[in-house]
Amino acid sequence: MDLEKGGVFILLCLYLPSLRPLSLDASTSMRWYPKTLPCNVSLASNGSAVMVDCTEKSLTSIPSGIPGNATNLTLTINHIPELNATSFRGLENLTEIDM
Repeated sequence: MDLEKGGVFILLCLYLPSLRPLSLDASTSMRWYPKTLPCNVSLASNGSAVMVDCTEKSLTSIPSGIPGNATNLTLTINHIPELNATSFRGLENLTEIDM
């Protein structure tokens, strides 16, 4: 049993370094997004909004790894020629998209 718990710990240690912490909310659960996301992610001071700023990142498509709890997404000054039905899949909390 201890070996199994140790295996889970090792797995988490290997996986978590590729993620950056975003915030600690009232329920003390961490929210994560990948280091490979070429955008800046910030949390409103009152915790009500998660802003993802991808301004001027030379993007040609919507980047993967945008946190599912994102509420605002800025994609201005990029080279995204088209959007499709799956461009914002998994981003149901978005209330504002700037392009």
